[in-house]
Amino acid sequence: MTARVDRVLRDMGLAQAGDLTVIAAGSPPGQPGSTNSLKVHRVGDQDD
Repeated sequence: MTARVDRVLRDMGLAQAGDLTVIAAGSPPGQPGSTNSLKVHRVGDQDD
């Protein structure tokens, strides 16, 4: 998931390597109120 976020943020010019971002996700995806994961991520650090 973080690799996809990195790619989209960089492609859109919203972030560059070293920027900190917060990624919120949920399961099941697309269902309002299902956020159950929060991650602070440094753009460019691939861990999954």
